[in-house]
Amino acid sequence: MMKKVVLVAASLSYFLVSVAFSHAADDWNKFVEKSYIHIWKGRPELSLAITNQAKATGIPFRSYTASLLPKVTTKGISNVPIEISESDIRPGKATHLYFQAALGQFLEYLKSNKRSFLNNALLLTEHIKEALVVRQDYRYWALFFNAHKHLDDGNRAEFIKAVYSIWREVLIPMYQDRLSDFSTRNEFAINYKLHCINTLSLIIDQAIVGKRMSGLFPLGAVVENISQMFPTDQNPYLAVVENFNGRSTDASNLNFTVAFIKARNEYIAQLRAKRREEYEKLFRDALMYFDLAYHWADTNKGRAAVLKERAKAMTSVWIAKDSADPRTDTPYFDQIFLNKSQKTIDVCLDTYERLAAPAGQRQKIMHDNAFVPGTDQYTTTLKELWKANADLVEWQTINLCASGKYDNKQHAQTNHARQIVFANKYLAGHGYKDIVPSTAFYLLGNNAAGLADFSVDRLENFDSRESLVQAYNFQAYSIMLDPFNLDRLVQFSVFLSKNTYPSKLYRDYFVPLGKIISESIKHAATDDRYAIYSKELNYLGDTIPRLFPRLPQVTAYVRGETPDAYVRSAIILSNLFDALSSFSSERVAKEVKLFSKKRGVDNPKDVLKQVLSKDMYGKVSQSIGNGRQLNPYDFDKLYMELGEPAEIPLHLFLERLYYTTQNEIRKSPDRMVFNIDKYVVESASAMLRKQLR
Repeated sequence: MMKKVVLVAASLSYFLVSVAFSHAADDWNKFVEKSYIHIWKGRPELSLAITNQAKATGIPFRSYTASLLPKVTTKGISNVPIEISESDIRPGKATHLYFQAALGQFLEYLKSNKRSFLNNALLLTEHIKEALVVRQDYRYWALFFNAHKHLDDGNRAEFIKAVYSIWREVLIPMYQDRLSDFSTRNEFAINYKLHCINTLSLIIDQAIVGKRMSGLFPLGAVVENISQMFPTDQNPYLAVVENFNGRSTDASNLNFTVAFIKARNEYIAQLRAKRREEYEKLFRDALMYFDLAYHWADTNKGRAAVLKERAKAMTSVWIAKDSADPRTDTPYFDQIFLNKSQKTIDVCLDTYERLAAPAGQRQKIMHDNAFVPGTDQYTTTLKELWKANADLVEWQTINLCASGKYDNKQHAQTNHARQIVFANKYLAGHGYKDIVPSTAFYLLGNNAAGLADFSVDRLENFDSRESLVQAYNFQAYSIMLDPFNLDRLVQFSVFLSKNTYPSKLYRDYFVPLGKIISESIKHAATDDRYAIYSKELNYLGDTIPRLFPRLPQVTAYVRGETPDAYVRSAIILSNLFDALSSFSSERVAKEVKLFSKKRGVDNPKDVLKQVLSKDMYGKVSQSIGNGRQLNPYDFDKLYMELGEPAEIPLHLFLERLYYTTQNEIRKSPDRMVFNIDKYVVESASAMLRKQLR
């Protein structure tokens, strides 16, 4: 009796377990058949969904999939992955059993990336061929499996054919069914948009981003068409289609577009990264996709778009390094990053030169590189590429010079010189004005000032005539491009006053150049776009022709703790000496100089009261006027504004000033000023030749 009770209890227990497993298997069947909800989100999301389903059913996914195979094969239940062959399959079973087993094996493949699971799924679908004709859901999955096979094999041609089959044989008919309102006939058709999204994910996330499969341009039209088949606000890949056209595009190149978007997304994530390891990884990933996009680009327009963004990414790291951001304190950023940055600069210059053509001679270049006629695509692309590259050179140079290492300074010098030589063709040539950004003049002024500093350093160490001439060439060119940077001129003058200063070179350059710049400032400042700076610009125009000739006299007395204080001191002294020049008293001049040297001139009226008689003080004060000349504007503040990354009215002013000054220089009888462009290019080229040796 007891034995019967035990048997009954065991049978009941087995029955209950079987019923429980059966219910759990039904839940798994529903999950698997709706797995298109999770697949497009990627392996991590799919794995999480499977884990949650296992918790809900109480049965692991592997146990579920293992239970399906014995229903259609001779294989027994096994929690160890097995690979089936044609001889293992039992013929004549219900179609849905083959389908469920195949779909389960496919999900195992997506979850683990083990090819044996995909092979099993493909083999099982061979036994439901008749059902593929009438069942859209079966046909979709069979074609989807096949596309994954060719993707895993790296067979581009067959992968493209497989995706075309999904599009033509399933998605287009389903779309037409939806238009005819037949989509309610099964749940698979109701979730049509998810099958579209999964197909887009297969192309974009898995083939291009994941496998980096090249040459998928034939699928561009497929991606565009599928994206039109369901609401745009529900399309996570809409950005790809939207980026097929515009400045930052490459003639609807699918591979390029996907890689470019991925690179920019990684770059944005890198900027937000908190941890050092994450910051470096995201930056390196961004570079990898930028490189892919560049490699996949069919036009220089596309390459220019990539290089612009790549240069911005590089610049962001240099800015972070300049502020001692701990995220950049890694061996990669210390040892490898500079080479990557320099390569970007080199390729930017090369690509710009390939695209640049004077107005009236651009038709072929625009056609060959997919620029849309009648738009600003061409000019804006070149301006943005120039600016991104110049910004990168600026920040790379700042960091290299700050290191104090001789090799780094030489590296920076080479880039400064290359920028000058590169830019001259487009500044001096006819028909290029509209492809030069307004920020170029401020940055080129910095390049020239940097080269003047290098020449001064060499002059201090080697005292060569060549270095002296180069120093004057670069400093004159710098102040012509950016007269707000008076600090560099004053510092330059102070140093040279200890050596060969004053000299004929100074008189030949800065006295006539000061007059030309002054007149050009007054002429250019009449534009209403710069009205907010009218007082400062007018004062600068008045100051320069007095300051430049007087600098040799006042540099010995200039004092200041900051760049602005240095400039202020020089301007005040120049104005003061100018006012005193109408008085012939040598004693007064001597006393003013002596007082200035000892005490400085922060309060010029006190200087005058200390050394002049009451009567003479009144005459000098009247000559100076109301004292405005003794209280200069803060030009350093304006100079700092020019360093902002965005274009501001001051950049536009420097652009207009340059071309106005050039017109005046062409009329100049002074040989040095007339040939300033020629001399500065010769000096920069000589520096480059020395570096190559």
